[in-house]
Amino acid sequence: MTPKEKAEELVDKFLYTENDYMEYADKTQSKQCALIAVDEIIAWELQCFGDVNKDSNECGAIEYWQEVKQEIEKI
Repeated sequence: MTPKEKAEELVDKFLYTENDYMEYADKTQSKQCALIAVDEIIAWELQCFGDVNKDSNECGAIEYWQEVKQEIEKI
């Protein structure tokens, strides 16, 4: 899945998640939630791989999630 596709998927998931009042989030709220989730993933990856290896981790996960974050910001 491309970073753009993943960004759209995450924003949509938060957009259509019902809260206690059976309301859906708006686009701004869903983007903010998606950004928080991606920041948490990036922080976890950095903790596992360390700052030294952030550009050379084995599967490129940090770079991928940073691209996802950029795509979310464009939505």
